[in-house]
Parts: sequence; C-alpha cells; structure tokens
Amino acid sequence: MSDAAPIAQSVTEGRTPDEVRIRLLERAPWKGGADAYQGRIQARLYECVDAILDGRLAQEHPETAGKKIVVELECRDLPDTSAPFRAVSEGIFRIPRYRDKLLANQFAREITFELRSDGSRPVRSAHFPLRPIQTVIAFAHQYERHLSAVSMAGGYAFDSYSFGRIDHATTHIVFVAYLAVAGIAIAVSHRLESRPPEQQPSERIRTILTAVTQFALGCLLSGFCVFYLRSASLWASWPYLLILAGIFIGNEFFKRYTTRFTLSLVLYFFALLSYAILLVPVVIAMVGTIPFVASSVLALVTFGFYVDVLRWLGRDRWRQVRPYVLAGVVAVTAAVDLFYFLKILPPLPLALADAGIYHSVKKVGNTYQVVAEPEPWTTYWGAPPMLHLAPGEKLYLYASVFAPGRLATTIVHHWEWFDPQKRRWTPLSKVAFVIRGGRDAGYRAYSIKSRPRAGDWRVNITTGDDRPIGRIRFAVALEPPSQPLQTKILN
Repeated sequence: MSDAAPIAQSVTEGRTPDEVRIRLLERAPWKGGADAYQGRIQARLYECVDAILDGRLAQEHPETAGKKIVVELECRDLPDTSAPFRAVSEGIFRIPRYRDKLLANQFAREITFELRSDGSRPVRSAHFPLRPIQTVIAFAHQYERHLSAVSMAGGYAFDSYSFGRIDHATTHIVFVAYLAVAGIAIAVSHRLESRPPEQQPSERIRTILTAVTQFALGCLLSGFCVFYLRSASLWASWPYLLILAGIFIGNEFFKRYTTRFTLSLVLYFFALLSYAILLVPVVIAMVGTIPFVASSVLALVTFGFYVDVLRWLGRDRWRQVRPYVLAGVVAVTAAVDLFYFLKILPPLPLALADAGIYHSVKKVGNTYQVVAEPEPWTTYWGAPPMLHLAPGEKLYLYASVFAPGRLATTIVHHWEWFDPQKRRWTPLSKVAFVIRGGRDAGYRAYSIKSRPRAGDWRVNITTGDDRPIGRIRFAVALEPPSQPLQTKILN
C-alpha cells in the first residue's frame, strides 16, 4: 500500500440516501513509466477497500457504515487507466482474503467501482453487491451465538407442529437424521480445525458448519422438549427445561471455537442420551429402571465409538479438549440419573393426552360423556377452575394417557386436599389401574371422589412407581352451580 496520498479526497452523499461516494483523485504530472502509475492506481484501490472492510472508513466517517459504497477513481491528464482499474475492480473479490472479509463485514452493504477519465463518460465496473446467500452468511457470522438460540426456539415451534407419535417410524427417522447431520458437521469442523494454521478453514466455512451444527442440535433438543412437555405438565418437566436453559446460556457465552467444540460434543452426548431414553422403552415395550439404565449404556457406548472417530480425525485437538468433554459427559449422565432416581423426570414415552375434572363421567359406546361447568376465561391462563357441588355430589377425574403400542403399565390417580390449618397437601385416596398402549388419543379412564370437602384440590397422575405424568388442580365450593351445566363428548 502507498502512503503518498490519503485514502480518499472526499466522502460525499450518493444518488440515493443509502449510498455514499468515496472519491480518489489521480492527476499528472507523473514520474515513471506505465508500470509505475498502474501499480499506484492498484495500490490506492486496494488500500481503499481495506479501509472499508476493516472498519477504518466507518470509524472516520460513521455515516458510511452499512451503506452502498461507490469507490470513484478520477484520473486527470493521465494515460489510459482502464486496464489497472478493471484488474482490481473485477478481480479483488476473487482473492480469498478479500472475499472472506466481505462476507464477514458489517460496514458495507455493497461495493461498486467507478472510473472517471478526462473527456470520457464514467465507467462503472465490478458492481459487487452482497448476494442473498452471502448476506445471510455475513449476518449469521455476526450474530452467530444469538441465532443459535433463535434456531432452537424456532425448532421447538416447528417440532411441536410436525412431530407425531413417539412410536411412529417417521419420528425416529427424523431424530436419526438430525443426529447424523449434527455428528457429521461436528466431525468435519473438527477435521478442518485440526489442520496446520496455513490450512485453517475460512470464516465462511466456519460459520456454515457452526450454523448446521446448531440447527441440527437445536431441532434435536427442541424435539425432545416437545415430548417431555407432552409427557408431563410443566411442574414435572422443569429439570429438562432447566438443562435447556443452561444450554442457551452456555451458547451465548462460549464463543471460542475450542470451547464451542467442547460444548457441541457435550450437547451431542446429551442429545444421544435423550434419544436413547425415548427409543429403548418403545423398542422393548417397557418403562422403568431397566429401560432407563439400558438407555444410558446405549448412549455411552455410541458416544464412545463417535469419540474414536474424532480422535482419528484430529488427535492433537481431541487431546486438548478430552478432559473437558469427559467431565461434561460425566456431569450430564450424573444429573440425568439423579433426576430419574429422585423420580423427578417424567416417565417417557408415556404422555398425558387429556385430563379434566367433571360432575359426572360415563362411557357411551366408544366415547365418554362428561358433564362440566362453564369455565371462566381465567382458566385459559392457568387459574384452577371452581366446581360447585350440591351436598352428596361426587367428583370425577377423567384422564387419557398415551402409551406406545404393546406397552402395558400401571397408572395411579392421587387425590389430595389442601389443609388450610396445617398448610400442606393431605393425601386422601388413590386409584390404580392398568393401561395398554397403541391408541392415538391415549388410554381413557376415570376415578371418583365421594363427599369432597370445600377448598383447594389436586390430582397427581403418576405411574405405579410414582413418576409424574401430569397434575390437575381445581377448587370446590359446596353450593349449587350458578350456571347451567354442559354435556360434552370425549373421544
């Protein structure tokens, strides 16, 4: 680069509000031959582009940031300068260093070169806008961490709509595809980052691989979250949601590629373990401790094989992160096991399909007929409904629990009343029955509470070993209903 002249003689507004013009002036007399002045012109153009992409121009002239920039080269009393002008303007962004800078920069939306010579019309060359895909890549690179969190949230919304039953083959095909994409992206990135410094991947390649990894992991974790929330209410799914919150926080703070590599591997193991917890009970048609332990073993063995591949692809880099990855795997396994054996995690793949509290429930053919009170709008925001009962009237708890085909297990309704004097929930009764899986809308059953007391109530729906599936809260007032009751049909 040359220090003989400033970067630009002037910076002015362009033809439109989102355009600025940078004016470079070259004039005679000029010492030296054609090669000398051509070299100077090329040096000035390169210097100007460097100032744009490095942010120096935006620092000196903040009004240029993020706009279309026209680099205007004005030549006075000089020989033909079109050859060196076109050599730079048409070839600069074919150079990897400048191309990568352009893709990652946030200082220019578009760079255009224009040549003005004595007595000739202006020549505009190399109109180089950030094309849509390049714009997306540049934006993704700048907001990489935040987009990862957004992709996970968006993946949850998509998975909530698209995922069907847990025992359908298409559901598992999608999960396995996500696992394969995430695993391949992590492995390819690890291989490229393990190369010598002069062969390191460009920022564009890094951004693409990071985006693919985050997308696949986000879809995996959001898909698991969908089934956890289907399996139980929020009060029973909070451990898994707490782990997801930790993932979002870690994703925001860990930006170094070595740290992100470690985090990606720990997340990948967490995804493997979560999928195994879903898969094994479906395959062996059983829920309980044996399927859970088998799921943990399957995830650890699979991850062990995957680690062997990573070690082969980049031994030195794997050696650097190995202690942290192993510590993360141990921590994830210990946390999930702790939540399970404390009976905090819901018993996947069981899911509460429907539940409600009614004045009466009876089976009519292949449907259930229920009598309910009109619910106020506050119940849609989580407020428990109020049931008004005449003396001697009973309460009915209807619940439909989904289970995969071939699976049979015990479900229990635990009726509890809140004692205002002791300030605690008091168990009053429980009803157990066996369900059989395979029905889309779940296995339907109901339990009855005679002579209920006034006050706050709840019914916990659990497995036979007290693992939470769902909870229904309501209040009882011992007085006749003020509004007509409604009859509904539940399929």
